Amino acid sequence: MIPRAGQNSRFGLKSQKTGWLSPGVSGLKLLIVPLLSLLLIPLLLVMGLVGLTEEQEVQAVEIGGELETGGSLSYLDGSFYTSLIGRGEFELFLPATAAVEPRLVAQGWLDSAGKADFGFKYLYLRRPFDQGHFTVGRQPVSWSYGAMLNLLDYGIGIDGLAGETVTPGIDGLRYFHSLGGGRSFQAVVSFPALTVEADQLGLGTRLRLPAPGYDLSFNLSYKPLPVPWLPEIDSDHLFRGGVTYSGDLQDFGIYGSLGYFDFDQQDLDDIMLQLGLDYSWLIGEFDDRLVFLQAEYLRFLQNDFNFGQLAGMLGDQQSVEGDNGLPAPDNGAEEGPAAGPGAAGIMAGRDLFILNISTQLDPFSSLGLALLTETGDWVTAATPYYLNDLGGGLELRLDGSVLVDAEGEIYPGVSASLTYSF
Repeated sequence: MIPRAGQNSRFGLKSQKTGWLSPGVSGLKLLIVPLLSLLLIPLLLVMGLVGLTEEQEVQAVEIGGELETGGSLSYLDGSFYTSLIGRGEFELFLPATAAVEPRLVAQGWLDSAGKADFGFKYLYLRRPFDQGHFTVGRQPVSWSYGAMLNLLDYGIGIDGLAGETVTPGIDGLRYFHSLGGGRSFQAVVSFPALTVEADQLGLGTRLRLPAPGYDLSFNLSYKPLPVPWLPEIDSDHLFRGGVTYSGDLQDFGIYGSLGYFDFDQQDLDDIMLQLGLDYSWLIGEFDDRLVFLQAEYLRFLQNDFNFGQLAGMLGDQQSVEGDNGLPAPDNGAEEGPAAGPGAAGIMAGRDLFILNISTQLDPFSSLGLALLTETGDWVTAATPYYLNDLGGGLELRLDGSVLVDAEGEIYPGVSASLTYSF
């Protein structure tokens, strides 16, 4: 799991900047947003209950999802900490027509401290057309390109790190247009509430231009974010623009990104460079076991940004659940290594080295190790993990956790979870 830590940096304010939205339009209300609350949920309910196809045949509404329960034990400052947590996810597979594709996924979780939450993970209507689609509602938005940590995603994307995948999500509108040959353009408008002012909108575009042997994309986003280290302004707008690349170099997969990050109200901007590679080979007596290695390096070249500042984006995402992960505790919660100084040291780093190696032990189980190191003080987090398909839709996951801070102090932990998919 990715360690999380609170943000404790302090930055000064910069001179007046207008950003992309001028003060003259900051008071305008969106006209389309109130219509969403009046039309989206009733339309989904009608489609789910009636379930009519183009031929007006009634279809059954199927239900699927997963249930997960897990616990952890960690050691910090001479004390042991335990936690238990459960999560449920339920999806109604609503009938689609040529005119609309609906999706409804509800989720909830409960922890040992008595905290609970329930809401919609996805709730949207998609209108397909010949060259793409238009989607309205709570939906995933992924601009992945093969990196384990994608800082140029619309939120923060995690792909295959310690067996976990996190897809950013929004409440808003998304337009996707295919340009042929795998090329595409998409535009995103997100908003934190059903009625917002114009300066609370998030905006993003992506142009993807793959060609034989490589994949190239250009990403832009401008979105409001909380800045807990500066309570006097409460929130700010972050502009990110950059290019991502992935391709092949003989037997190696290579990828990277170059991006510019700039806060609207703070005197804070930086250039991010990311380089990565992946490689796989076969082992075993009959060469029947695949080993997959992936490594990447990220650095802020001007030393103005760090990863702790950007971690606040995760709280701005509507869909932050991984494929197998349980919700993480709140920042600052004293629940072991995730809140320890080792994790804080990694997140405060200006550069980061990430490595993930995994192998399929047999058709039902896999073993892996994820390593994160901040190369300034060599603060390191190591997470060995084991996954086993027990059959009948039941999966077991075991994780270890070892954090080493700049003084060499070690913070160990273990966790286990069972997931039932239906």
